[in-house]
Amino acid sequence: MAVAIDQKLAHKVTYPFAWGAGVLTLIWPAVSYFIRALAYLFGNMAMALGDSEPLYNWDYATMYAIKSNFASPVYVVAIATLMMTIAGGCLWISPYLAYRFSMGQVYEGVSAAMSQFAAMMIGTGVEAYSATAGTSINQLAQNTQAQGSMHKPLKLARIVSPACCVSTSVTQSHPNI
Repeated sequence: MAVAIDQKLAHKVTYPFAWGAGVLTLIWPAVSYFIRALAYLFGNMAMALGDSEPLYNWDYATMYAIKSNFASPVYVVAIATLMMTIAGGCLWISPYLAYRFSMGQVYEGVSAAMSQFAAMMIGTGVEAYSATAGTSINQLAQNTQAQGSMHKPLKLARIVSPACCVSTSVTQSHPNI
């Protein structure tokens, strides 16, 4: 309708809408499936590179699954989680990547996404470090306050105790006082 009314309005409204609809229906699913495939590839690769020792062994005599003491899947799970989290984050920005790819800006789209993720990771790391440091400083302050309140009566007793001894000795030596 905007094309029939005004050519300039068509360039501002209709053509970008048609371009966006085409990108979202044709290119975005392909980018999304590709990113999902990368996520599963990273997860499977981490599992394949990891510990080959089975975590549980089936004991046919007792009919129970027995946990193996030699298997340690912690690092495998951590690597798979990290890689799949990054790929999952890429799914959030897949419409943006699809638009960039459709405009021929593959390098710009990927570099912008990677710089955003690097900034996100650095920000998360700084936030975690500062929260941990703040918590430890707060804990140290609480310990110092608790120790100070505990030592206050002891110091007061040390100061008052000699004075009491002096007054007691004076009272005993001079009963009329």
